[in-house]
Amino acid sequence: MFSRSITARLAAAILGSASLAAAGLAEFAAPASAATLTCGTTLTASVTLTRNLDCRHYNGNALTIEANGVVVNLNGHSILGPGASDGSYAVDDPGYSDVTVKNGTISNFYVAAGFVGSAIDYQTGIVVKNLDSTDNVPQLAYTVYASYVNGASITHVSSSDAYSLAELSNAENSTVSFNRAVRDEYAFSDEFSFNDTWSHNTAVAAQQYGIYLYETTNDIVHANKISGPISYAISTDRTIGTHVTANTVGHAFNGIYSAADNGERIIRNSGTHDGWGIYLYDAVSVTSSHNDFGHGDIGIQAYYPGTLNLSSNVTSNNTEFGVFIFATGGGPVTLSGNRANHNAFGLYSMIATSGLGNRARHNTKVNCFQVHCVAAASGTAGPVPAPVRLLPRPPRPLPPAPPVQPSASRG
Repeated sequence: MFSRSITARLAAAILGSASLAAAGLAEFAAPASAATLTCGTTLTASVTLTRNLDCRHYNGNALTIEANGVVVNLNGHSILGPGASDGSYAVDDPGYSDVTVKNGTISNFYVAAGFVGSAIDYQTGIVVKNLDSTDNVPQLAYTVYASYVNGASITHVSSSDAYSLAELSNAENSTVSFNRAVRDEYAFSDEFSFNDTWSHNTAVAAQQYGIYLYETTNDIVHANKISGPISYAISTDRTIGTHVTANTVGHAFNGIYSAADNGERIIRNSGTHDGWGIYLYDAVSVTSSHNDFGHGDIGIQAYYPGTLNLSSNVTSNNTEFGVFIFATGGGPVTLSGNRANHNAFGLYSMIATSGLGNRARHNTKVNCFQVHCVAAASGTAGPVPAPVRLLPRPPRPLPPAPPVQPSASRG
């Protein structure tokens, strides 16, 4: 599902840019000094730009890496491309290691910096830093795409109006941090990867997803700030052992969405004005603690959970539920030390739960149902009777669509 190419989407756009192919006769250059660097150059040694590289009328990759250890230092300059629909890369590394791209601006390429290793030969030492990227076609542009990399570092990169600022696939031990994406469709995404870290990134008004993980293992999502309007601020799908900690989200259809994950830890996150603050869908062995979600529709919802522990969460001022456990089976579910105030329903479960020390006050319809709560007035424990009418079965949010990988054909 995730290997589908976008060749079909590119075809129509490429036909419309046929004039670029005719006009793109910029001379090729062998590995050379910065003074003679031209579009189509193959690099076997490091280079520092002394001027902008204008490839707006060239229909191929601007620079191609063909050796380990190459550093492309833009030195405050720009590489200008023909448009994302042309399908070209600004910097194309088809499998070499210890490659760095840094310090400048890359605009209007299909991929600004692309790194593609193989299942038997992972690229190592990949670094992208201090890079700005702007594109005109959000559906067809990547700032950084890296596949089969180990220990890659993507830091202090900014992107606007792209498909993705950073997309990793089959990566290991890589770090994406201190980056800023504005209006990208999938700001940050990772699939089939191990031990990657996504930290201190910012995504503003992403079209679909702030951070999207699919079938990853032991990824860390920490201290990111994601603000909407956005469909999914943080989405984890069929992951194992993901840690989602200290993130701030707002104005999202789903703040944190977990689908069929196993062993996820969701700790010390906060959000406001979200449809769902945290939505756990068929998730197993999930711990959610010390999160604070309010002024939305539902603070935390678990849909058919398996082994769920909710502790010390705060869900207040939501129009529907503070916490809603929706299930006719499943479990066990433990709620301890949670607070739910000024919602319609406070702490509400459709199945029996265990746990102590929960508090729910000033909820308009019911404070606690099938959740062990400490009554505010007397300090005694006990559930509040069920409301006369149960709410209808809530709809599942729209299923996440997979991110699209760049086409295998480059330039």
